[in-house]
Amino acid sequence: MREKFTRELENLADLVLKYSGIHRDYNDEDLSNAMIVLQEILLAKTMDFNRDKLNEEQIMLLVEELGKNIHQSILLASGVDLKNIYDNEYKD
Repeated sequence: MREKFTRELENLADLVLKYSGIHRDYNDEDLSNAMIVLQEILLAKTMDFNRDKLNEEQIMLLVEELGKNIHQSILLASGVDLKNIYDNEYKD
């Protein structure tokens, strides 16, 4: 499973790099989807990196703060509030 996931990420990265420098009109959902992938990988890497340094509660506080910083940075840089997108995507 991991190898397939890694291969798919490499394919996506190659596709993005192939067309880098060409302006595309991404919509808010495109940004949301990219951030879901980034957040998942960043969460795993953060947990791995801090596993021997922090307890689980400290790691969760770190991850929560990291999420807030990412959210704020995206809102500041793009005007897109990912919370609104996630709320709309995951309504029951």
